[in-house]
Amino acid sequence: MPSGRQAYLADLKALCSESTPATTVPYITGVKAGDDDGSFVFTFSSPDVNVGHVEFAGMVTELSDYPQSHQCLIYATDDAPPTITDAIVNLSDLLTGRSLRDVLTRISSTICQALQPNQTSGSLEEDEPMLDEQSDEASDDGWSNYGLDPDGDSQMVDGWTYGNGPNTSQNTAIKALREDLKAVKAAGFRVGVLGDYNGGRDMYVSISIRIAKLGLSEEALGAWNMDRTKYIVVLIHFTQGYRPLHKLTQDHGFREKRGIEMCVGTHTFYKPTLKEAITAFSSVRRVETLVATAHGLEMESLAVEDTKTNLEPIFMSGPLHELLNRRFTELLKYRIDFGLTWDGAEAYYNEYQGREGNKTGVMEERYYESSGPTKDLADVITADCISQDPPVHSFPLIAMQYTLRHLVRCTEFCLVCHNRLSTDFEALKPYVCSNPLCLYQYMSLGFGPSIEHEIVSQPNVVDLLVSFCYASAHAGVLNNFPVGMSLMVPATNVHHAIYDRRANELIFAESDVQPVLRVGDWISMTVATAPQLEWHTRILEVDDFPKIVLAEPIEVYAIQSISPQFQTVSQPVSFGGKPSDLHGRSMSFLPESQDTVTITFHTYNTNFDNLPDEEKRIHIVRLLSTLPKISEMKVWLKRNTKLGEEASLKNWMNRISPAALGCLRWVIASNRSCIVALDDLEAEAEGRKPSINHQKVQGIQGDWLQFRFAMGAPDKEQRFITAVREVKKRLNSPYPSLFAFHGSPLANWHSIIREGLHFNKTSHGRAFGHGCYHSLELETSATYSNGRIHGAKTYTNGRWLNSELNIICALSLNEIVHAPGEYVSNHPHLVVAQLDWIQTRYLFVQRQPNVNTQPTGMLSQQPRSPTEKPTTATPQDPKYTPRASSRQLIIPAHSGVRPTSAPKLTPGLGPPKKKFKSKSSINEHLSHSGSSSSSGPVSPVDLDVDDVDDTISISSTSSDRDFFLADEPSIPTITETATVPETDFIPETLDFTRLPLLPPPSYKTRNSTLRLQADLKTLIETQDATPLASLGFYISPSNVTNLYQWVIELHSFPSHLPLVKDMKSKSPPLSSIVLELRFGPSYPMSPPFVRVLKPRFLEYMRGGGGNVTNGGALCMELLTNTGWSAVNTIESVLLQVRMMICDEERPARLMSGPGAGEYGEAEAKEAYLRACRAHGWEVPSDFNAIISARQQ
Repeated sequence: MPSGRQAYLADLKALCSESTPATTVPYITGVKAGDDDGSFVFTFSSPDVNVGHVEFAGMVTELSDYPQSHQCLIYATDDAPPTITDAIVNLSDLLTGRSLRDVLTRISSTICQALQPNQTSGSLEEDEPMLDEQSDEASDDGWSNYGLDPDGDSQMVDGWTYGNGPNTSQNTAIKALREDLKAVKAAGFRVGVLGDYNGGRDMYVSISIRIAKLGLSEEALGAWNMDRTKYIVVLIHFTQGYRPLHKLTQDHGFREKRGIEMCVGTHTFYKPTLKEAITAFSSVRRVETLVATAHGLEMESLAVEDTKTNLEPIFMSGPLHELLNRRFTELLKYRIDFGLTWDGAEAYYNEYQGREGNKTGVMEERYYESSGPTKDLADVITADCISQDPPVHSFPLIAMQYTLRHLVRCTEFCLVCHNRLSTDFEALKPYVCSNPLCLYQYMSLGFGPSIEHEIVSQPNVVDLLVSFCYASAHAGVLNNFPVGMSLMVPATNVHHAIYDRRANELIFAESDVQPVLRVGDWISMTVATAPQLEWHTRILEVDDFPKIVLAEPIEVYAIQSISPQFQTVSQPVSFGGKPSDLHGRSMSFLPESQDTVTITFHTYNTNFDNLPDEEKRIHIVRLLSTLPKISEMKVWLKRNTKLGEEASLKNWMNRISPAALGCLRWVIASNRSCIVALDDLEAEAEGRKPSINHQKVQGIQGDWLQFRFAMGAPDKEQRFITAVREVKKRLNSPYPSLFAFHGSPLANWHSIIREGLHFNKTSHGRAFGHGCYHSLELETSATYSNGRIHGAKTYTNGRWLNSELNIICALSLNEIVHAPGEYVSNHPHLVVAQLDWIQTRYLFVQRQPNVNTQPTGMLSQQPRSPTEKPTTATPQDPKYTPRASSRQLIIPAHSGVRPTSAPKLTPGLGPPKKKFKSKSSINEHLSHSGSSSSSGPVSPVDLDVDDVDDTISISSTSSDRDFFLADEPSIPTITETATVPETDFIPETLDFTRLPLLPPPSYKTRNSTLRLQADLKTLIETQDATPLASLGFYISPSNVTNLYQWVIELHSFPSHLPLVKDMKSKSPPLSSIVLELRFGPSYPMSPPFVRVLKPRFLEYMRGGGGNVTNGGALCMELLTNTGWSAVNTIESVLLQVRMMICDEERPARLMSGPGAGEYGEAEAKEAYLRACRAHGWEVPSDFNAIISARQQ
């Protein structure tokens, strides 16, 4: 199947050829490619109308989406008749998802209809909907001062309006939206509306639910880094007005889909502010490089307010956004048209995507089948409004239910292809399927966890994961590999050279043929006199052959074969006194006087995927052996990551090979359990008070480390609680559960933390029946883990030598349903066959007590300090209490199921709900709404913190409530005034006569003028509908005397910023930052020029920030041809500028003292050009015209 680009080029070539009459379009000639990628030009001429030849330019913005969901922009030349320009100005939205031939046909038809309104153009295809011009005349509402027609942006298609302006069909859309949102509310969700839903052009709908209502266990919430008190928010952006379900599912909805985009996040309030909604969908974002990942890492806020009130992404945001914005409407169409289940629609999509589809018209029975949730999920997760009787076809409700399906049940689906996983085990974290392409995309698209963040925040856990993988590969039991990542490992081909250990150079004989080596390639070297060792290094220079310069070699043990009986040598050797030694030793097998040695080397040019499993295990061991210590990685990241830059180990290119880094990323990303370290080893080694305050199990002596440990599907905890309650009620036992140890060889734990506990394999026989074996004695379980509790000897077999944990034994402490009489066996071991009766709680690992090397920077090898006694302990059955060295363990109460004396809770809903009844509490909630209205009726119900009661009013702000009550009889309400955020900014107080503005532009082009009219209208409407402090910028309508030159004031910055302090320190105090925006004759194809007029900012070299250059221009890629897109809005640009100025990592400051007033006219130009040269950004072609204010 051709790609989007290939399809576009083929269609363009066909249209450019005069020898293919089948592809010609009436009245369209001269079709050819434009100067830019995706652009084309053509000419319209008709003998029936006297307009001559009119030239047009078009652009397909996303070639990868062609010809299904791309957007096509059309512009006429400046000398085009106004009738033609007006006819096509709003045509772009109707061209979405159409082939080039259809685009030209539509344009030809539209122009003919506009020039001959009483005739129907013969070139219009029969199945093309006609464009009906709006006959209503615009009322004079003040826009005539700018030459704006309030209804001029509207186009009627199929009875629905595209664009602005109130009309009958617009009212129909609003009514449909209201009915659809009532269905959302009735289903138990909160809803909110933001933006211009009355005008219909740009609006947002939020659907949310408290996370506590999803019924997720604390283990799942911890693994996904989700706060149960926050809301899951699905935000839907309608860029051309609301579209109900029947509009989205007709004709594949290509035109309709282009006007909708969705995102998912969490928020402390049930809906985001308008500013946060705009930011979430901004096409150019400043996003923290440590993104939210499969482990649930936090992302820096996209807005400028306090992070506690921001819409924040979740660990699944990337996969969910791809699923919702690319597949959801197609899947929905399959469900509606054919009556399929979600499972069937997804299967049908995956089998027929990009192809014609099932031509027989008869759907197979399997597409109507649904595996359904077989687990104890909350009703809100399993609800399906399409299949209920009668069905409810509310698009926002369906979108929310589908989102929750793939969020709460994320471990059942692949994160990339979204197919259902065919695994026979449960996991707590999502991952990808067995398709190698999915693994590659999972890593390359950033869906996997940030290993850099993991290393910095949880070094002990990373060490643990690498140690488990190393032991598994070393023992020959590793069966899953990083296939599909294109890892290149040392080949079998052999080269010979002389190695100069002082100069770090390879020296070849003059007669040798230069091997194929490039800068950046990695090689492995061996020496005949030290066959047990090998050295890995990166090539730095190859231009001076026969000499090749290398990076510092990395020393590891040479591995030729692996087996459980493999024994490592006792002492590693290095090339002599250099920091390349991984193990902290400075030994040399060469005499001090000898600088050169003959070596054999292999290049990293063999694809790991093509190797047999045995060799894959060998290379996993070799690659992990080349990694530095985790503490060394942590130190390097902290020292070599500058503010605002990406924290990436890729930059440590001379120390970590790409293959080793890929292997490390796979080890971390493939972990599907939740592991949290309870020991702050760094603090203990440095004599500081540990920063981790979690309570640990008391009673374990010796050098054992403790981790909180959770496995299983997200609803595993609920199934366990259900089993506990059922058994307790049936047996009337005073103890709901008991705790016991499970031991397994170290080599098995890599698979255990990914697949969970099961008894599919037998490691030590099953003398007492089939099931999962447990013991109440730590020593007994440790024996099965190959641990040595007393008088341990040096244990190097299968131990990752760069580990600073030096693990020799691993055990889990599990909570089990208290029913010993129903176990397969309860003596001498507890053998449990029901896996839902077992829940992992702790992981204990024992360290090697007497290794030869003393780890540095991470932990000490001194005996563990006494564990702090838990404040509350879990009651235990005296007959079944776990013990360590004959001491009974004391387990914190929070580790297991709640005691019977605790308040009765609905699973997953948290503590008893609290209610806000005071006026101040209600106002506090209203102040976060971001709505356009500052006052109005408030729901006469208490605001529930945990939102447990589904009958509580879904809308709790005045604007949302007014939206629902607009067509309903009035009911008694409590009138409250929402608290509007304070601001010291006063509009219309700026003296424009004293501003150092550039001369007003004298040029104008019709396309630019029309776009600027629409942009200015939208900006002022948004400003009128939004509180000043919430919007953060202001434009004075009465002072816009030239459409191509605007003055904007940024104001109401967060009070904690140093910038605010600087502004208040001025005399008189400043309340705004004044900007000048200048638009060129090519706008919107080229960006505006934005500069600060006053006050002057502190220079970057003197500690300033905010991306303001020395001359007042803004250093932003967005404002250059490199980063600009014609679909950007001015509101989005202003938000981005404001975000940069509010940057907290490099805070903006104002200059003090003499010369701290205004920027001059000339210095901004030089500063802008200087920034473009420094970053390699393209300067707009009309930049000189913008600066000189006259078109040359």
